[in-house]
Order: sequence, then structure tokens, then C-alpha cells
Amino acid sequence: MGIVSVRMDEETKEKFTGFCKSVGISVSAAVNMFARMTIQENRLPFDVKGLPKQ
Repeated sequence: MGIVSVRMDEETKEKFTGFCKSVGISVSAAVNMFARMTIQENRLPFDVKGLPKQ
């Protein structure tokens, strides 16, 4: 197994951890699901948009 380290602000981490607990998965499982979906679909599993022009 390899290790991936991710930096995120504490509030995001707490909310994400809470969400994962609420659906019965670990943070590690959620990140692995994201990685596998990205590989399977050969794209990010959500739309990425730029910031609105000002």
C-alpha cells in the first residue's frame, strides 16, 4: 500500500470526516473511491469551472 498525504484546512477536514462517518465510510475509503472513479471515467467525477470573470 502507498501513502498519500493531503493538506486541507481544519474546517473542511472536520466537515468531510463528519460526512464520511454519516455514510459509514472512512476518509481513506472516500479518497480511494474518488481516485478509482477518476481512473475509471478518465476524468474528474464532477465538473470543474473557472472563477466568474469580473
